[in-house]
Amino acid sequence: MPNDKSKPTSLLIKGGHVIDPANKIDGPMDVLLRDGQIAELAPPNKIRGGADEKFDGRGLIVAPGFIDLHVHLREPGQNYKETIASGTAAAAAGGFTSVCCMPNTIPVVDSQEWVAWLRQPERGAVVNVFPVAAATHASKGAVLTDFRGLQRAGAVAVTDDGKPVLDNEVMRECLRLSGELSFPVVQHAEDTRQTEGCPMNDGPTSFRLGLRGWKAAAWPIAKK
Repeated sequence: MPNDKSKPTSLLIKGGHVIDPANKIDGPMDVLLRDGQIAELAPPNKIRGGADEKFDGRGLIVAPGFIDLHVHLREPGQNYKETIASGTAAAAAGGFTSVCCMPNTIPVVDSQEWVAWLRQPERGAVVNVFPVAAATHASKGAVLTDFRGLQRAGAVAVTDDGKPVLDNEVMRECLRLSGELSFPVVQHAEDTRQTEGCPMNDGPTSFRLGLRGWKAAAWPIAKK
């Protein structure tokens, strides 16, 4: 007797509002899925193929899976806060099918071994996990990590996350390697030498309260 699990499975999502910017779709559509892939997309009640299951999507948004470019999954080392399994389950519940996890863990994800560890099936991820490795060893901003090795291990970018690379020469070499390898660098745009001890933005209110203000020059993004 054939195993039912080997049979192709299909699902018809009926009456949902499909939003797909890449294909300029924004309106009510029926979607036929077969073996996890979109087999047919058509206006309501115009799908030609049959389906094993049907889902009433009226009143719901149907869209391609979202991608979160900045998440903290907290593993390794801080699983009392979050695990890859629990974090990706939350992502899936919110419609995200891929996440990029930051390296601010204990230890910092700054080696090929830790990048590979994040991607192991044993971590229990239920969506795609794309590791973003540290740009410098232990995210201390002094010595660059092995960009080529990290990329080979599966990292999609490098960053020191909430810590900026302040040394000009280190940052210049970081960007040179980024261009050479087509390996994105995510920089935390803050000069912590200017923001330390600043509880609020610089301006009339901080002056009136006698508090050290955070100047826009310390956070280049604020100039835009």
